[in-house]
Amino acid sequence: MKRTFSVVALVLLLPINAVSQIDGHPRKESEFHFSSFWDFYAENDMGVRVWGMGGAGAANVNDLSAMVVNPAALDLDRRFEVYAEFLSKSKTRWLKKFANGLCLKSPSVLPALMGVAYKINDQIVIGWGFCSPKYYKLDLGISVRTDESGNVIGEFHSYDIFKIKQILLPLSFKLNENCFLGGNINYNFISLHSHLVDKKGESEIEYFNIKLGVLLRLTENFDLGITVIPERKFKTKTIWKDEHSVFVEKFGKTTYPMRFEAGIKLYNFSFPIDFAGDIKYSKSSRAKYLEDRFDYHLGMEVKNFKHIVLQLGYFTRFDYRDPDVNWLDKVGEYDQHFVTAGATFYMGKLLLQGCIRDSHLLSSGLIEQTHVSFATGLSF
Repeated sequence: MKRTFSVVALVLLLPINAVSQIDGHPRKESEFHFSSFWDFYAENDMGVRVWGMGGAGAANVNDLSAMVVNPAALDLDRRFEVYAEFLSKSKTRWLKKFANGLCLKSPSVLPALMGVAYKINDQIVIGWGFCSPKYYKLDLGISVRTDESGNVIGEFHSYDIFKIKQILLPLSFKLNENCFLGGNINYNFISLHSHLVDKKGESEIEYFNIKLGVLLRLTENFDLGITVIPERKFKTKTIWKDEHSVFVEKFGKTTYPMRFEAGIKLYNFSFPIDFAGDIKYSKSSRAKYLEDRFDYHLGMEVKNFKHIVLQLGYFTRFDYRDPDVNWLDKVGEYDQHFVTAGATFYMGKLLLQGCIRDSHLLSSGLIEQTHVSFATGLSF
């Protein structure tokens, strides 16, 4: 029991403010666990068509889901568009070798993105979106409490419930026929509710992020897309309550890491297949025991069918914990390799999309999961 909670505490709290030294170099820890631990295990980006193509979307979106992926690629065929996307996630078991075999659970269906976009003129598109990209319950299981003689005197159920809600305000500007610029103001509301043994903790955070994007059409067959989320600092605290007292645990300024993505799209060939590829980078090394994070995304789209487009893809979720921290060897590897498939049906004003992302087939680590997404849209 103690061993299980020791590992859980290390995993959950490893990014909280401290100063560490690895390989002789001091590393300041200034990133809260929301942007490291939970992004890694529960990340489920929006955009059904893009994620059918393995998440390769920096240079590859021209519909409303671009407000999440690359706001510079937010372009509409008609004047007005509405979009709704939903997500279903499998239960994810990890740390299986320990007592309770911990489990991440989520609702059976999650409303991932609801949005509208309006094309003001041939140059400017604006929009509004609301999304709940993450909702997970980390179930630590039911354990018993014993007295000094080993007699059972009670039991308790420990868990964490984690939620993120976002409001998106995107803007896309067509500078000329070959250059598109975009920005997305992103308001985030994060909450973490913990029930550990005989006390409860509540953490709530509100902050803004800005995502900037550019889309360049370099040739008639080649597009380049780039997005950047600047580093964002904010303060956090947790309020712990039990039957007798209230304790406020305050932390110093923490950091949402700088994120950078570059991608290409190859299209308009003599055969009906488009290709896309992205590299994503996150400066996660600001947090203790974490390294900078790189992930890779590859995808293709087959357009040889009337009203239907098919997508296939592959992407990674690499383990980005520092390998020099010896206790990590006892927990195991978290690398994930996803394969993806999707389909888009369009007819007139109606759009229907679906995709599946699964890491069971190629992954060898402790984390394996499946995401199924579906969306519908109307344009006028």
